[in-house]
Amino acid sequence: MGSCAAPSAKGDDKFITTDYLQQCLLENAFYGDIKAWVTEIHTALTSLQLELRSQHLALTKELLNNEPA
Repeated sequence: MGSCAAPSAKGDDKFITTDYLQQCLLENAFYGDIKAWVTEIHTALTSLQLELRSQHLALTKELLNNEPA
């Protein structure tokens, strides 16, 4: 997450404007949803990876032994 402060005339980020605060509220409102979506996608991809590894192992055994796994 980025800073919610707007630069002041001095070039620092201590001067906070209403626009920037509203932007922060909007960003933070979606953070929980985005985190949940990323977690779901990560879980699905991990499951898929495990399934593909299992199938790869079975096919490799079948090819090496020239028999069904």
